[in-house]
Amino acid sequence: MQDKNEVKRRDFLKVTAAGAAGIALVGRTAKSFAATKGANDKIRIGGIGCGGQGRSLIGAFTDNAADWNCEVVAVCDVYDKRKEMGKERAGGNAKVYHDYEDLLQHPDLDAVIVATPDHWHAKICLDALDSGLNVYCEKPFSHTPYESLAVHKKVQQTGLTLQVGSQHTADGSYYAARQAVQDGLIGKPVWTETGYSRNNPNGEWNWTIDDDAKPGVNLDWDKWLGYAPKIPWDPDRYFRFRKYYDYSGGIATDLFYHKLAPFMIVFEDEMPMRASAGGGKFIFKDDREVPDTSFNVIDYPSGHSIVLHSSMCNSMGVPDRIHGQKANLDIIGDNKIRIRAEKPFMEEFKDKHDGQEEIIIQGEDRPDHRKNFLDAVRGLDWLHLDSKRGYATQVGISLGVYALRQGKSVAWDETKGVIDAGPDDFHGGVAGKFPPSFLGNSWKGAA
Repeated sequence: MQDKNEVKRRDFLKVTAAGAAGIALVGRTAKSFAATKGANDKIRIGGIGCGGQGRSLIGAFTDNAADWNCEVVAVCDVYDKRKEMGKERAGGNAKVYHDYEDLLQHPDLDAVIVATPDHWHAKICLDALDSGLNVYCEKPFSHTPYESLAVHKKVQQTGLTLQVGSQHTADGSYYAARQAVQDGLIGKPVWTETGYSRNNPNGEWNWTIDDDAKPGVNLDWDKWLGYAPKIPWDPDRYFRFRKYYDYSGGIATDLFYHKLAPFMIVFEDEMPMRASAGGGKFIFKDDREVPDTSFNVIDYPSGHSIVLHSSMCNSMGVPDRIHGQKANLDIIGDNKIRIRAEKPFMEEFKDKHDGQEEIIIQGEDRPDHRKNFLDAVRGLDWLHLDSKRGYATQVGISLGVYALRQGKSVAWDETKGVIDAGPDDFHGGVAGKFPPSFLGNSWKGAA
C-alpha cells in the first residue's frame, strides 16, 4: 500500500543511478541539493545528545552501518562523561563536540540525530536544517506546537528530510487500518482508544542520578538549560527531566506521542478541533510536576474523537481500537488488523464477508524506522513520520498538556496559537504558553 505522500515524495526527492536527480531536485534549495545522497552514497551522521536514548540511536546506525551504508562520524553532549560514552557507542572514532553548533559544521556531514531533552528539539532541528542537514529527531517532535509548526515550515522551505523517531509508525497495521477505514469496512469512525501504561513502584522517570556530574567542571548546566528558565543546578531536573514541564510534557510527550502518531496515518494527519484532559499525581507525591495518571480526549473536525489513556501506577492498558458505527477495528500486531461487526449491522457485514462475523487483514511490512529515514534521504522511500505528521501529532498531545494544566478545553490556531475552545468552535482568548523566544513570529501562518 502506498502512503498518501509517496507519489509526491518520489516526484520531489527520488534520485536514481540512471540520472533522475535533475527531476528530483526541482524547487529545492542549494542547501538541500548539497544534502541529497545517491542510492550508493554513504550517509555521514552526527549524534546530538548522548544520554540513554541518544546512545541507543547512535548504536542502531553504527551496528547496521554496513547494511545501511552509513557512519556516525561525530557526537555531541554537554556532559563530558556522556560525550565519551557516545563516542564509544559510535565505534570509537567519532569526533567529539561540546556545542552542537560546532558539530553542525563538521566536514561532509549529511544528517544529525537529535536526542536531547524535549525543550532543545526544535532549536537544534531549525539550526540543522539551516545548515543543510537532514534530521532524525527523537520523539516528541518538539516541546510546544509553536515549535513544531516552525520546524515543519522550515522543512518545506528547505526540501530536506526530517523523520520523527516514533517506531510505531513503521507498523503496517496502521496502513492497513487506513485502507479499511477508507473502504468503509467499519462505517463512519466514531472514536478511537489507545494508551500506554506502566507500573513502576519507584516512580516513572526517577532514573539514577550520577554523582560524577559536576556543573562547571564536566557538565555545562547553563547550556543544557538553554531557553528554559535559569535556575541553580538541580540534578533531579537534569537526570529526570521528564518529570518537569520546563523540559517535557511527561506522559503526553513521552508516551502519548508514540500512540497518537500511528493514528495520524489512519486519519490523514487531521488537525484537532479541541482537546480536554484529566488525571493527576495520584500515587507519586515527589517533586514531579507531571501527572502519574493521564487521560486526553482529542476531538477532530471530521466528527471523531481519540481517547488516550495512561497510568504509571497500573500497567493494565487498553487496546488500540477504532470504534466505527458498523464495526470495530483492532490493531493486533504483526502488521495485522481485526474487524468485528457491531450487532445491529451483523447481517450486513456477513453478507459482504462470506458469512463471517469478523475478518483479519494482513498489512504490508515496512522497513526499520531508522533505515526508512536513510532511504528517504536517498530519495528511495517515503517517510513514516515526516514533519507534517509530526506536527499534527504534536498539536494533539500538547493541547492535552495545556488542557490538564489549565482545567479547560483548548484548541490550536496557526495565527493565534493555543486558544480557549468552546463546545462547537474556537474562541479567541489565548490560554497556553507563548512561543519560545527564539522563534519570534516565525511560527505564524499556515504551513
